[in-house]
Amino acid sequence: MLNKLWLGFFLTAAAAALYRWLAIGDPDVFRAMVASLFDMARVSVEGKMMSVPVRMGA
Repeated sequence: MLNKLWLGFFLTAAAAALYRWLAIGDPDVFRAMVASLFDMARVSVEGKMMSVPVRMGA
C-alpha cells in the first residue's frame, strides 16, 4: 500500500516538473528539484543528529 502511495508522489512530482519544463518553459526546474532533494536530506540528517544524546565523560 505504501509503495503505491510513494510511487504516486514521485509520478506526480515528475509530471509537474515535466509540465513546468515543457509547457511553461522553466529550464531550471530539474536543478531546483535536485537541490531541494539534497537540502531535505541534509535537514533530515541534522535533525537525527540533534536527537541523539551525547554522553560526556563516560
